[in-house]
Amino acid sequence: MLRLAPETISRGGAIAVAGLIAIPMAALAGTRRWAAYVLGASLAVLVLVLLPWAFDNLSNAVSVSQARRLAIFLPIPFAVAGAASLLGRYRLAACLAAFGAGGLLQLLYPGEFSYFLVVGGPPWPVWLALAGAGIGLHRGRDRPQVGTGGYAALDRRSSAVVIVAPVGFAGLAYLKRDEPDRLRLTPGLIHALRTNVPPGHRLLDLETSYRIEAYAPVYVSAAPPAHVADTKDNYSVQAARRRDQVPEQREPLAIRN
Repeated sequence: MLRLAPETISRGGAIAVAGLIAIPMAALAGTRRWAAYVLGASLAVLVLVLLPWAFDNLSNAVSVSQARRLAIFLPIPFAVAGAASLLGRYRLAACLAAFGAGGLLQLLYPGEFSYFLVVGGPPWPVWLALAGAGIGLHRGRDRPQVGTGGYAALDRRSSAVVIVAPVGFAGLAYLKRDEPDRLRLTPGLIHALRTNVPPGHRLLDLETSYRIEAYAPVYVSAAPPAHVADTKDNYSVQAARRRDQVPEQREPLAIRN
């Protein structure tokens, strides 16, 4: 039996961890609609991806590839915003606490954004979110709604902004300018593709075909293997297609009907 590893859910860095920790806090908001959404959606998603019997049945229904993507529907932004609305009543103290929490989480869990999971994030926030969502959904209906008087909307927004500020500052260290795309399409070529090339034509150019198919409904000779269904008809092996093309015997960007 299969299930999604908790480390894959929390691997998104400080804000992902903060959102998971904030999910149980929604129970403090009583019968507010955002709290019901955060608790209910989180419980449903986490049960489906973390419990093997549930994940197996979901995979049989929609495929493993789609089932593992269900975790991206966790209401992390709503949980963070909701927690900020609860803490906003404490004004300056809430902002300082949120900034400190954001900085600490960024230092401890900066995130892992590689294509393959290597280490992953901490598993404990995921299990905390699952348990907290279940308990909070059961008890939140009997808890009186938390009032909103005594603090302005600006205080709530400030709490949400300062918790993500350390993550933004840390991200600036990795900011760099990408190298110009040497195979980028010129405006004239884009115009020609849209006006002169009928739909369904075949384009025989390995280097620019992936870019061209974004501008015109044509068939291309090759595309990145990760974006092509690996079927016999597609013949998606890039190296084999390149050998079959014999580039020196054709004109570049040859378009054939």
